[in-house]
Amino acid sequence: MNILKNNRVLQLLTTFFRGNSIIKQQIISFNDFIRKESQHIIDKIPNLVIQISYKNSNKIVNRILLLKQLYTEKPRIIKTRELYNLVEPSYDEGELNISPNKSRLRNITYSSKVRIQVFDEITDKHDANLKKKVVNKSKKFIYIGKFPCMIKSDTCYLNNFSEISLARNDECPFDEGGYFIINGNEKVLVAQERLVKNKVYIFSKIFDKKTRVMAQCRSYDSSLYNQGYMVYLKLVTDKSNNPNQCSEITVKIASLRAEIPLVILLKFLGFKNDKEIINSIFKNNSNSKKLNMLYNSFLGVTKVQTISHALRYIVDRSFSKSNNKKLDPEKTAREIIDKKLLPHMGTSINSRFRKGLFICYMAHRLINTLNEIEQPDDKDSYKNKRVDISGHLFSSLFNNLIKRSIKDVKNQLLKKVKKSDATELEELFSSNILTNGFRYSLATGNWIIDGMLDYKTGVSQVLNRMSYLSMISHLSRLNSSYTSNGKILDIRRVHTSYWGIVCPVETPEGQTCGIVKNFAFLAHVTNSHHIQKNIIQFLKKIMIKNSFTKPMIKTKKDKPDISIFVNGSWIGNTFEYFSLMKYLITLRRQEIIPFDVSIVFNEKNKRIFIWSDPGRIKRPLFVLKNSNSFFNHSIEKIAKKIKDNFHRWYFYIKNSIVEYLDTEEIENIVIKLNYYNNTELIVDQTQIYKKMINFSEIHASSILGVSASQVPFSQHNQSPRNTYQSSMGKQAIGINYSNFQLRYDTQINILESNQRPLVFTIQKLCLRGQEMPSGINTIMAILSYSGFNQEDSLIINHSSVERGLFRTIIYKTFAERENTNVNGIIEKIELESKSSNLFGLDIDGTRKIETLVNGDDVLISKTIKLTGKGDTKVNTIHSDLKLPLNSQGVVDSIMYSLDEGGYKIIKVRIRSIREPVIGDKFSSLHGQKGIIGYSYRQSLLPTTATSVTPDLIMNPHAIPSRMTIGHMIEMLMSKVSSHSGKLGDATAFSEGNIGKIIGHLSKFGIHHFGLEKMISGFNGDILQKSILVGPIYYQRLKHMVVDKFFSRSRGPYEILTRQPVEGKTREGGLRFGEMERDCVLSHGSSLFLKERLMDESDKFRVHICEKSGLFCPANLKTQTFWSTIYHSKSICQIFIPYACKLLFQELIAMCIAPRLVVK
Repeated sequence: MNILKNNRVLQLLTTFFRGNSIIKQQIISFNDFIRKESQHIIDKIPNLVIQISYKNSNKIVNRILLLKQLYTEKPRIIKTRELYNLVEPSYDEGELNISPNKSRLRNITYSSKVRIQVFDEITDKHDANLKKKVVNKSKKFIYIGKFPCMIKSDTCYLNNFSEISLARNDECPFDEGGYFIINGNEKVLVAQERLVKNKVYIFSKIFDKKTRVMAQCRSYDSSLYNQGYMVYLKLVTDKSNNPNQCSEITVKIASLRAEIPLVILLKFLGFKNDKEIINSIFKNNSNSKKLNMLYNSFLGVTKVQTISHALRYIVDRSFSKSNNKKLDPEKTAREIIDKKLLPHMGTSINSRFRKGLFICYMAHRLINTLNEIEQPDDKDSYKNKRVDISGHLFSSLFNNLIKRSIKDVKNQLLKKVKKSDATELEELFSSNILTNGFRYSLATGNWIIDGMLDYKTGVSQVLNRMSYLSMISHLSRLNSSYTSNGKILDIRRVHTSYWGIVCPVETPEGQTCGIVKNFAFLAHVTNSHHIQKNIIQFLKKIMIKNSFTKPMIKTKKDKPDISIFVNGSWIGNTFEYFSLMKYLITLRRQEIIPFDVSIVFNEKNKRIFIWSDPGRIKRPLFVLKNSNSFFNHSIEKIAKKIKDNFHRWYFYIKNSIVEYLDTEEIENIVIKLNYYNNTELIVDQTQIYKKMINFSEIHASSILGVSASQVPFSQHNQSPRNTYQSSMGKQAIGINYSNFQLRYDTQINILESNQRPLVFTIQKLCLRGQEMPSGINTIMAILSYSGFNQEDSLIINHSSVERGLFRTIIYKTFAERENTNVNGIIEKIELESKSSNLFGLDIDGTRKIETLVNGDDVLISKTIKLTGKGDTKVNTIHSDLKLPLNSQGVVDSIMYSLDEGGYKIIKVRIRSIREPVIGDKFSSLHGQKGIIGYSYRQSLLPTTATSVTPDLIMNPHAIPSRMTIGHMIEMLMSKVSSHSGKLGDATAFSEGNIGKIIGHLSKFGIHHFGLEKMISGFNGDILQKSILVGPIYYQRLKHMVVDKFFSRSRGPYEILTRQPVEGKTREGGLRFGEMERDCVLSHGSSLFLKERLMDESDKFRVHICEKSGLFCPANLKTQTFWSTIYHSKSICQIFIPYACKLLFQELIAMCIAPRLVVK
């Protein structure tokens, strides 16, 4: 049996998770946006120049606005009337610092002010030949808006607070942060998947009748936060449909209407002859089969030999004659090719030849894929994906909003210039664009970027605070780029590239299965490094052979010519790939190059890729120094002395104990699954660079996510059960935060008596499983007893319930505020003396604390006073806040405060205690969910020979079909833990085995399978079979029968249809649909059906003309009836449901006349 004390793996996983968890990465990404990315966006904005000319003079004045440094302040709020009890003294007169908890209580946005340094220059230019002269220059710090502040980021007050300091500031000491507070609600940004930009993808399928293989690349200039421009290469076959002969390659460029033949585009980009094109595509490695594929490409363009001929060809097929008259087509074509064709390779004329070499690389891959030399790309593989987390999402949105704001400034300035008004900079910059833009996106989850087609929804979500585990799981969620409506199953399946970076277990059931995922336990998402230029300059110096202007020609046959790419941009070629790879990896391990830069060597395709772009998912691996040892024990002793997890984690990286690798790098290395028997490690001696890079997994359980790793012995369970538990674990009631008594959330569920489990996983300890538990160790017996525990039902010990087993406290908050005085409407929270229900209300109009309230009782007395213009009469309307129907509880506390506008806001928290009753849902940690079927007193339950009575009795038929063997193993290990007083290690894929547990059971004199004889509680007889009895950790879920069931006899109905309203809170009725009707009819109860659906529901009297069959008007007072069509007196009276009468009238309105035949 493994005991968790002094567990080396526990210490390592705790260091790596708490030092660099996915939540910390969200915070680091946001900090990176605040420190670097936002300033980088500002630096890319060109100077704002407005030309002012004076009448009767040649004098020209230019007003230039230069945007410089960006400054972000700590969150503050303006002082409002009657405001008291905020945090700390103010820095600024009229403003106070505000904490996250105060933002929640007052329903305001926790945000930081942003100011920008603006230089305002006025230059005087008298003549065109004279130089500009600066007449006036001023510098100001302009307030441009607010950034929402991420909790525990650099701009948050809680940054670097200790657990004691957090508790003193009314915060939960175990709160990890990583979320925002928008209008008092906690919001989290969910990571979004996307394809890699600047990377060539080859797809092989039948796109249309001619195109069989297609290469595509979304070229993206890193300096611009736009969508990028697509480039397509298509291999089009002739009528014979033979891909190996007479094929033609065409290129499709954004903004050009027609597809351009490959050879013509290359000649425009600077290639002189056909031989040069063939050498660039095939690198002198061509054969007749490959050359035949380009036969048509050269045959059809023999007349095009020069750049001007190629340009004329492109213009004639891309622009219509009407466009030729309006604009210069050749100039437009040049601009499109320079700016929209592969902008990541450059946008100047000098970069055209480099673009041509990249096009040749795409064509080379296209032909290799068709000849099955290379495999088509897999869109579902994570080597072809990137993930956008908080920093990148904020950068794209800020780039969009700041451009919109600068455009608005320019328009405002032009208007002022035309009117000759004096302009102050503060008047030009509107803070609403930035503030409202961020607030709207975070409040609704809609991430709308101008000029981009990928309209994202659901990016921002309300943070799930059901339990501590649900909060951590929500912060590590990952959304796929596919919609949940698609019926393609491949995107939902577990991919091999998920290993170690995406949890293969945790995903929702139903429509979003496989679309919504979670990061693995130790996954790391990279941030942006603006070091691409530095890497390129560095490579230029150290590469032995490098070319940017001409294609490489081999001079040595014994060494391959290796291409080098940095973030998708082709840099050059080299022969000494081994020395280069070894040198780059050494620099990365020495932290000269950042540790999360990816260095990939593809030996088969002879290419080196270096990636420093954001969004790559990497995972840590131990670096094996040799085949026997991976750890320097002297370094380990130093690491143990470092108390801070982050610095200890960084210490491991700095000393090359651990290295972070992504999916593309892992494909080319050897990994040992564990480090216990490294002598069995197989090393390919023929590949020298592989001998240098051999790795070992930290622990196999780190492939699981936050929620799935909580399941003990999950490797022994059927896979769907682990998936079910991953969802149900987030629904378990426990302690969601330690400051719940100071918070006024909509609903808080707290388990009154929490216990730590006897059997832990390592990940549970890392995730505060001891401090924030969500369950109880119960004694369970697995047997059939009295028949009330069939079909997943549980029998519960009623005496244990009376002693407090699974007793739950539910807090519900109801809020009311005084709105503004608009159009003579005055809202006030007060005790109205004329109110009909004054019982239990205090003098301020709220309920007294610790008073019992039932459904429809007034919680807050509010009046609305209406005064018309020039009218002295005041009309008072009661708009009281009442407790919903079918609810009850006790007033726990009341909070008075002011919102951001300075108006009163009151929150009333209602407390109710829930004990387990028949119908409530429970679950083990293995997906064995069930509801209470019956509750027996302790005297009627079976007991063991040692007088142990079970708290729960589960049906044994639940085990074989579900195959949750881990459920029974947990019972055995919990039994050992209860006798030994030590915690058991149940981490997935750990070394522990059943034999050790059986041995410990035998030592304590217990049956080796945990079986015991039990005595029946009904008659005192000993049960014939031995029963598996033992402790097991059980959870109470949020689904309670009190919240779900409802019924009614009479109640409100809708005016239009006269049918009962829908919903429990509205005291609505239960739907009696077609299937229910069919069921009653099958029993022959037609009169009962008529009674329930008409006589006791919406029976209505109508009069029918017997001749026409249409409705007739009737006056019952004078007893006069007449037909609207015939002069007939044969009119009869019938009774039909009012809904039926309404349907007939709607049909008549559509000129459809239903006629009732009366016999």
